[in-house]
Amino acid sequence: MKKRNLLITGRKRKKHSSQVPVDNSKQVRNVFYIINGLLAVAGIIIILKATALYGLGITPDSIHYLGCAENLRAGKGYLDYDGTPYTHWPPLFPSLMALLSLTGIGPYVSGRIINALSFGGIIFLSGILIHQRIKSFLLAIAGTLTVFLSSTLLKDCTCLWSESVFIVLIIAFIYYITLYLEKERLRLLILAAVFAAISCLQRYAGLTAIIAGGILILFFNRKITLWKRFKHSFLFGFIAVAPLCLWIIRNRLVSKTNIGYEFGLHPDLLSWIVTSPLEDVTAWLVTQELWLPVRLIIIGFFLSVLIVAKILRRHKSSDTKIAQVSGIFSLAYAVFVISSAIVVAEANERLWSVLFVFLVLLMLTAIEAIAELLDRFIKKPPVSNFLVSGIISLWLLFYCLPIVQQTVSDDCEHGVSGVSSSFWRNAPLAGWLKNHKLDGVFFSDDPEALYFLHRIVAEPSLIKTDEITKYREKLSSVKNNYLIWYSMDYYCFSGFRRSYICDLSEIAAKFQLKPVIVLPDGGVFIIQ
Repeated sequence: MKKRNLLITGRKRKKHSSQVPVDNSKQVRNVFYIINGLLAVAGIIIILKATALYGLGITPDSIHYLGCAENLRAGKGYLDYDGTPYTHWPPLFPSLMALLSLTGIGPYVSGRIINALSFGGIIFLSGILIHQRIKSFLLAIAGTLTVFLSSTLLKDCTCLWSESVFIVLIIAFIYYITLYLEKERLRLLILAAVFAAISCLQRYAGLTAIIAGGILILFFNRKITLWKRFKHSFLFGFIAVAPLCLWIIRNRLVSKTNIGYEFGLHPDLLSWIVTSPLEDVTAWLVTQELWLPVRLIIIGFFLSVLIVAKILRRHKSSDTKIAQVSGIFSLAYAVFVISSAIVVAEANERLWSVLFVFLVLLMLTAIEAIAELLDRFIKKPPVSNFLVSGIISLWLLFYCLPIVQQTVSDDCEHGVSGVSSSFWRNAPLAGWLKNHKLDGVFFSDDPEALYFLHRIVAEPSLIKTDEITKYREKLSSVKNNYLIWYSMDYYCFSGFRRSYICDLSEIAAKFQLKPVIVLPDGGVFIIQ
């Protein structure tokens, strides 16, 4: 009898020990964190290397961030590069650049350091999220490598854009709101609200964190009473919204506008919110060399397999809520981007890149379900995990890695695509303006590029909706009025981005233009 009891006890211990996931052991977790940390450091080095020679990539938005940071550093407050109130964007990014520049480096270099650290932070925090949800060590490493080898995140962090810091803040928000839903501690709720608030001060799209947080607290926290959920959601909303409200009040006081956006429907909405985003986002998984419908078919088939596997193999309730929280936020963000794109701006890859980390996490949960289904046939979980991780590794090795290698190589040699690249810096017009100092009032079809390259503050050239009489009032009667024209065909700029500006022939039809110099990439004209 005693022997039988010992056998039963031994079986119970064996059964209990088999229920402890090997990947959750402290030793394996420490190994993962070491690898995760090394990838984060490698990410920082990659950004610093890619931007070492020519700096961060520059687009029109970048100049406004940079100009505001320079004015903050000079003690002039939140002013744009042209001296007008800075309202179109939230204040955090230029504030960070100005603050770091107090160490003696310029705001432009400060932005480079901030973006490099942000890329490392994105990799490390993504690894933590993935490791908390994905049981397989190999799958978790593959997911972190997917973030590390993301060309879209690389582009975000090698340009002077606000997305890099914003993504770090959103990941931190997801992390703490998930912990709150699991542990129901008020301290975690306050931390989630703080990160949501800071994300709103980085990009106005941070409102989606507030929306997602409110939905999660009210409808996905059934362990506490409804009244307590209302109190928690009110506390979360108050903390998260208060800083943005103060910024909007400031905007109203200095410029009589809330956030400086002009709203209106665009005539080509299909391309604006559907075709263009699909062209960009599908390239995350499948090469752009394939026709878009072919890419959609391939990705659709892949997603169908993942969804079916997820339905057939449901995870137990003991799983963390990170995937659920990521899904709710992704949905809220997608609705926000599409709604904004209809009336404000194109839903380009830059906007959608915020969801990359969370889409990777959601896809990994479905891929893990495929591995669990394979267990029914192979009967060896390590083999199933190794098999699906190996497939992901092949995709990373033969698709993602070559793109990142080529991008970093091009950035190191020529600079990041944009105004800061060698192509713009060494263009004929840039050389001429460097050697000829002009005195007068300036107009340009790309005033942001003119400011960055030559520190010349210019008014935008004639816009198609401008009234000629009011535009003539901007012309000086004392000094020469110079039109500095960049040929967007020469610089391979999107014609769509400049479609609201009159071309040179339309301006010449309304004003007399006297050529000062005409070059292959543009020219300088006196407006008479």
